[in-house]
Amino acid sequence: MQKFLVIIRASIISAFLLPLFFSGCGMIKIKDGDALIVDIGDRAVYSCRVQESVGYTAEFSISNPDVVRHIITVQKYDHPDKMKSGITGSDEATAEFIFEAVKAGYAEIRITHLFRGREQKSEIIRITVTY
Repeated sequence: MQKFLVIIRASIISAFLLPLFFSGCGMIKIKDGDALIVDIGDRAVYSCRVQESVGYTAEFSISNPDVVRHIITVQKYDHPDKMKSGITGSDEATAEFIFEAVKAGYAEIRITHLFRGREQKSEIIRITVTY
């Protein structure tokens, strides 16, 4: 009986904590032109709109990945039910790039917005990581 309760409790905790980790709650929301000073272990999220079937995508690069690292990219689809059934053009989404400060230093994150492979605009976020 105790083992069963532990599994249920762990599942309940995971159900509440994982969405917080991946949704940007408790993270620094970053945008073009930001110049931030953060501590080691701080996390930041950049959100943008994408629709790959039409050609709207985004990518990032980090000038110093020893200082700031990419953790994960999460896509939150506007119409997940339509996506599952394979309806064309239903892949409108918000992409979230999640980053973490891992070492003291300076890094720039460059976000490039593309339309059918061609750069439409580029954004720079400057991050200084302190101890």
